Amino acid sequence: MPLSFCIVDDDATARRMLQHIIEDSGLGEVVGTAEGGQDAYA
Repeated sequence: MPLSFCIVDDDATARRMLQHIIEDSGLGEVVGTAEGGQDAYA
């Protein structure tokens, strides 16, 4: 069963880089991204 990730970071470039690292290395799937905690929680 692959892992699911939600990336929360205020830097859009960091979010994209983390998403590529996670998905390209086969660690799991990024199911969501958000700029901050309030966006992630909503």
